[in-house]
Amino acid sequence: MEKDGVREFLKLFEVIVFDMGDTFMFDCDHFSDNEDFESTYRSLGGKHLAQDELTKSIRHIYDSFMKIGRDEDRYHSFPTMSDFLSTAAYFKDFDTQDREIIKEVFAVHECGEIPASSKRVLHHLSKSHRLGLISNVWSDSDIFRSKLIDAGVHDLFSTLLFSSEYGAIKPAIILFEKAAKHFELPYQGLVYIGNNYKRDIVGAKSTGMHAILVNNGPASEITGEMKPDYVISSIEELI
Repeated sequence: MEKDGVREFLKLFEVIVFDMGDTFMFDCDHFSDNEDFESTYRSLGGKHLAQDELTKSIRHIYDSFMKIGRDEDRYHSFPTMSDFLSTAAYFKDFDTQDREIIKEVFAVHECGEIPASSKRVLHHLSKSHRLGLISNVWSDSDIFRSKLIDAGVHDLFSTLLFSSEYGAIKPAIILFEKAAKHFELPYQGLVYIGNNYKRDIVGAKSTGMHAILVNNGPASEITGEMKPDYVISSIEELI
């Protein structure tokens, strides 16, 4: 009955806005010390950095962005990858070419894959709804846009809002504001779907949007007073 309920609930809306990572794109964020960053670096033309130095550099970016992302005062002032690499003291002795390749290496390891099941759901819903996307990403958006194109789902979205293009991260209100403005609808006219309670559900609900939580990991734990309208285990339940 719950699954039937969420499908009936979606019929109330003209627009569905999706989160991306761990909502319909998976196997993201490969940043452990065991990752083979060197192979990625060499494949992108990198020559100067040794494996240990490269791993430390990638981990420094990851740990720094994690720390900034936990600071509520930085939700609306999150650095771009280019700005961070050009201003962080850690990278002051790196030449411009190596900074650029490190940025590309990080992006490759941040980006995930879009499975066939996700593609099927997005194509199905695009026939009955206008779709949008709001996603927290640290790298430049190009690699994510390319992944969406390769998966054949890029053009299903009327708007794509990547946090790295706006100097903000969810739950920053600005990202949800831009979605509502694009669709020319009040917040109550949009339903947002994501797997992170704090970033997605609280962010959307704070504006007045409706929200569906994809309960598929630790970040999905409901820890506050704001409740999602529905809880599902995967977006496949939407169809």
